[in-house]
Amino acid sequence: MLISPNVLGQVTLPDTWDSLDGHDCECPISGCPNHYSPGCGYFTLEPNLAHRDATGSAALRINRSATQVICYRHKYSMFLESFDPCTNLGNFRCPYKDCQQRMAVDAGGPPAYWLGEGYFKQLN
Repeated sequence: MLISPNVLGQVTLPDTWDSLDGHDCECPISGCPNHYSPGCGYFTLEPNLAHRDATGSAALRINRSATQVICYRHKYSMFLESFDPCTNLGNFRCPYKDCQQRMAVDAGGPPAYWLGEGYFKQLN
């Protein structure tokens, strides 16, 4: 994923936002529709034709991926760091600077939101 050139320099973030929330990364492989942002996770964009037909103005529809992996410490969507074709596991990592949270998720598993390991541990 690369930071989308379509949004660089065009977004002004509120002071209360972390700079990670404002990044839209897109896949550099020609024809791949996937995007990623820490605040939204993996998603694709498509024209919202019903809105265009009803209002006469263009709009986009965001379709979030059915599988999202969330870092329980920072509440960001982890990104797919690598994929092992032998085990069919996707290795996700938190985008937050210096965070070491990682999680392996079976690519053939059911669509779900996955929370990082330790999320359900009780706090002392």
